Amino acid sequence: MIMFNKQKINCTLSIIIVNFNNKELLLECLSSIKSKVNDIIYEIIVVDNASTDGSPEVLQEDHQDIVLISNNENRGFSAANNQGAARAAGDYLLFLNNDTKIIDGSFDRMIRVFSNQNIGMIGLGLINKDGTPQVQGGLFGKKFWKSKSMLYVDFVIGAAMVIPKQLFTEIGGFDENYKFFNEDIDICKKIKQGNYRIVFYPDVKIIHYGGSMNRYLSEFSIIEGYTGGLYFFKKHYGKVLLPIYKILVITDLLSRIIITTIKKIYDQEPERILQMKEAYYKTIRLVIKYS
Repeated sequence: MIMFNKQKINCTLSIIIVNFNNKELLLECLSSIKSKVNDIIYEIIVVDNASTDGSPEVLQEDHQDIVLISNNENRGFSAANNQGAARAAGDYLLFLNNDTKIIDGSFDRMIRVFSNQNIGMIGLGLINKDGTPQVQGGLFGKKFWKSKSMLYVDFVIGAAMVIPKQLFTEIGGFDENYKFFNEDIDICKKIKQGNYRIVFYPDVKIIHYGGSMNRYLSEFSIIEGYTGGLYFFKKHYGKVLLPIYKILVITDLLSRIIITTIKKIYDQEPERILQMKEAYYKTIRLVIKYS
């Protein structure tokens, strides 16, 4: 690990961005921060997970005002965010995906929400490129992401979440067993277990490119999504119920295999569909072995 711009500043907010081979979107993200966040003192910390697309070099050359932590290996999303948090000087941490673009909203007003009793985390308003609210899931049909005003929720997704640094440290940060996916749901659960509340705050609007519906998922995304879910279930609900959950997961994967088999007949990119199908089979084998 190599750190550039080691000098700490007094600031309210530390914006932590993990990057891996996503230079163009990262540069757009940084530009949006510098042009839109103007009502609060902040710092930007980029943790680069051994990118080979020239990301670290461009940051060192053109963005010397940020803190760059350059890893010599891909440590995963959770571990890299923990690295950034350990270096952060701000009282609050904003974990921001590198494929985001800040559109508008007052960060000062958002931070003041934490003055309300027992607020432990704030999720910001993610939108698609066309300005529509981005789907963030929803327990029992609660589509909180459609709300135009602040409300209390059970979880928010990790593309843009804010937490007091002290609380983040107290709960042990992100669980580094999650390499990618599910770490946001896990930390939300830890926050709720500590009797803190989670808020969805749509007044700060952020485009999340990666959250737009993607027709094709990579093998890595499929495997990490499902195996991370198994780890989450085992961690929070125990090994006794794990076999039941595994059956549900395998049933879901089999249904997806059937759907992809049908899609392959008429899809314009049958090879991509075939790759997804093979990834589902591979994931089933991993789920069966998981204990």
